[in-house]
Amino acid sequence: MVVIQVASCYVVKDLSWPILLLAAYSFGGVINHSMTLAIHEISHSLAFGHSRPKANRALAIFGNLIIGVPTAVTFKRYHLDHHRYQG
Repeated sequence: MVVIQVASCYVVKDLSWPILLLAAYSFGGVINHSMTLAIHEISHSLAFGHSRPKANRALAIFGNLIIGVPTAVTFKRYHLDHHRYQG
């Protein structure tokens, strides 16, 4: 998804502004949301398992490159606190 999102920058470089905004909203929004879901799953150590936390964190940071807001590192701490206090 990261490679597709970066490659799409080249594809849309010559589009008019209305078409570019539509593409950013529809295509970019879907990719962004799927990366947010991927970071959520990685926060539960589902990518490489609990035995490889550094690999999980590195993958989350790589996936976070296309989102624009750095959330991958702090997401795990706050998300797991949410699960702990849910009861």
